[in-house]
Amino acid sequence: MLRTAPVHLPPADRLRRLQDAFTKAADDSRARADRYTDQDDANAVRPVRDGPPRYPGRAVVPRASPAGFGGYWCPMASDRATRLRRLARTLTDRFGFQAGGSHRRGAVEAQWSASARAWTFAWTDGPTVAQVRAACLETEPTASEGVRYARALSEGAVALGVVRLTLCPVTDANRRPLLRPADIEALLKDEPSPAPCTDRERALVYAVLYEIHDAHHRNQARAEEICDIVNRYGLAVFLRRSGAELSPVEVLTARYAATHAHPAWRHRLAPMDAVVLFRAVREDPRATTELITAALALLPGLPAEYAAAEAELRSRLERTAPPVRSGKDGNSPFR
Repeated sequence: MLRTAPVHLPPADRLRRLQDAFTKAADDSRARADRYTDQDDANAVRPVRDGPPRYPGRAVVPRASPAGFGGYWCPMASDRATRLRRLARTLTDRFGFQAGGSHRRGAVEAQWSASARAWTFAWTDGPTVAQVRAACLETEPTASEGVRYARALSEGAVALGVVRLTLCPVTDANRRPLLRPADIEALLKDEPSPAPCTDRERALVYAVLYEIHDAHHRNQARAEEICDIVNRYGLAVFLRRSGAELSPVEVLTARYAATHAHPAWRHRLAPMDAVVLFRAVREDPRATTELITAALALLPGLPAEYAAAEAELRSRLERTAPPVRSGKDGNSPFR
C-alpha cells in the first residue's frame, strides 16, 4: 500500500514525500519483476540483475542453476534448457511413442533435478539407453554433455520380462525362481520397445497383471508385486487361467504333475517325460477322453514297444467318448 504524507506537513514537504513514495513503489515493482521465476521452466533459476536480494533477518539461499552459475540467471543456462527440450522432442519423433491416455510410452522428457544439479532424459519402454545416448551425441553433442538417461519399464514390460526369465532354459528347471526387478531390467536392457512375441507370452502377461489388479482393486502393478506373485505361485496357474492352447504333453503334465511331484511344471512350465505321461494315462482308470486323446498323440515319438498299447487306448476312448446322436431323436419335433 502507498503511504501518503501526513496532512499537517507543509505543502512542499508533503509533495516531496509523495514523490519519494512513488519512486520507492516503482523500484520495488522492478525488483519483484527482476526476481520473477517461471515455474514452468525446468531451469528453476532466479534472475537477479544486481546480486542476491537482501532481506533483514532472513537468510538468502540461492537456487540451483542447471548451468552451474550459483542460482542466478544466465543466457547460457536458458539456451541449454531450450536446446535440451528441443532435443527431447526430436528424440520422441525419431523413435516414436504410443499414446495411452495420460501416459506416453517412449516419449522422451528432459527433466532438471535441482538436488542432483543435472539434466535427465527420462522415458518409459521405447528405445534403449544406448540408442538415446547415441542419438543425443549425434544431434546435440555439446548440449547433451553430462546428461543422465533413465529408462523406466511399464508393468507390461516387467511382466513380460518375468515370464521370459522364468521360462529361460539356462536356469535349472527344478529350482524355484527368485526374481527381482533388477533382474528384469538387466534382461530387457538391450531390447527396444519390449513387447510379447507370441500369443502365449501375451496371454501369460495379461493373466499375471489381471490377478494383481483384481487382488489390489487398482489398475496398477508394481515391479515388486509382479516378481513376488510369480515367485510364489509359478506360471502354471496363470497358464491355466489364460485359456491358452496346450500341447498334448502339456495337457497331460497339467493333469499328472501334482501327483508325480513335478514342481518344474508349476513354476517354469517344464513338461514331464512323454513316456512317464503315457504310462500315467494307461494306469489311470479315470482318464478322460481328453487325456486319452493326448496320450495317443504322443505315440509317434515313443519307443516301438508302446505301439501295442494303441489298441487298448482306442478301445478305452470308444467307451469313454459320449455317444453320437443320429439326428432322429425321439423327442425331436422334426422326426
